Amino acid sequence: MDEHYKIKTFVIDDEPLVLEDIVHQLNSSGFFEVIGTFLDLPAAFHAVDELGPPDFLLSDIHMSGPQGLNATKLFDRVCNFIVLMTAHEESAADACRTYPKGCVFKPLTIAELMPFVKEFHQLRKQGAVSNMIVGGKLYVNDKDDGILRPIPVGDITYAESHSDYVKIFAPKFVALPYMRMKKLSKMLADTNEFIRISERHLIAISHIEFMDGHIIYMPDNGEPEEVLLNVRKRKFVRREITKDGKKEITVGLRVTDFGKVAFERFMAGVKLGKYTLKEPRRGKKPNRDDGKGME
Repeated sequence: MDEHYKIKTFVIDDEPLVLEDIVHQLNSSGFFEVIGTFLDLPAAFHAVDELGPPDFLLSDIHMSGPQGLNATKLFDRVCNFIVLMTAHEESAADACRTYPKGCVFKPLTIAELMPFVKEFHQLRKQGAVSNMIVGGKLYVNDKDDGILRPIPVGDITYAESHSDYVKIFAPKFVALPYMRMKKLSKMLADTNEFIRISERHLIAISHIEFMDGHIIYMPDNGEPEEVLLNVRKRKFVRREITKDGKKEITVGLRVTDFGKVAFERFMAGVKLGKYTLKEPRRGKKPNRDDGKGME
């Protein structure tokens, strides 16, 4: 268990004195850092954009206004660790039907929360917590250091699947969160800015440099050495372009049969004026021999 990382927590209870006692226990335990206290669910939800998503949400069930049972539905895409509190045994049964991480009885003790603390840190080491979109930013827990990083969705150029992880490319930044491509595709679907052109690749339409046949060229703001060494294995091609006397590198991603439907829809959108492609830059034309062995 990581003793140095304190779990960022929201606490919700409509009784101020009870709320104060819970916050005191959490902050004194050394395991939690309460970053927000609220008397109702809507206030907590609206605070996410300002405070960022919490690692852990602790909410009473019986409150004035929206009941705590709505917490799992309201915070489903914002927080992975939602624990409900109640003083009534029958309420605990109702809580379990909403699929929170768990339910604890009041008056609260830190000992009751310790199983959740241990599970949180185990998943955090795997980078398996806090992958969500809030306020136009994708929050990912990076595999290498476990730090929660916000990436503006508009900065993402493309993503590539690596078994149980996804490598996300953005300018001067590469993240590797514990997440499958299917989940990332679903999270980004509402933006209507991404298409999945192959089983392994998801690309941002606004970052397309240009296209050559069925090869889409994207900015290479990731790790060029790795791309170069695995050019055939990864179905990548590379191209140097010259702009104002400076050399730049683009990465070509070949559209496979998996992404053919998405690609055709995209091209239909280009013809209808829904999407605008950047003009091809001057420079050396792609060497079609680069594509050998990529089928």
